[in-house]
Amino acid sequence: MPITLAAGETKRVDALLTPVYVPPQPATLWGIIADAVTGYTISGALIEVGTVASGYSDTNGNYQITGIPAGTYSITVSASGYVTRTL
Repeated sequence: MPITLAAGETKRVDALLTPVYVPPQPATLWGIIADAVTGYTISGALIEVGTVASGYSDTNGNYQITGIPAGTYSITVSASGYVTRTL
């Protein structure tokens, strides 16, 4: 609705705005899985982000898991021959 102002006039105009919902963007978790004793990287380790996402480390121990909803999670890492660790 247009507002008309006359010369020298002051007018108060209040407005109520409705916020636009912006959903949280998905997160990415990445890193390197390595042997705690030798420091050598571990290929094929399973990384689980709660029950919402998972992935495996590549031949260099690197992993990247995308599309994780915003939140707080327990991260579980496991590999054959190693003790499973939960962070």
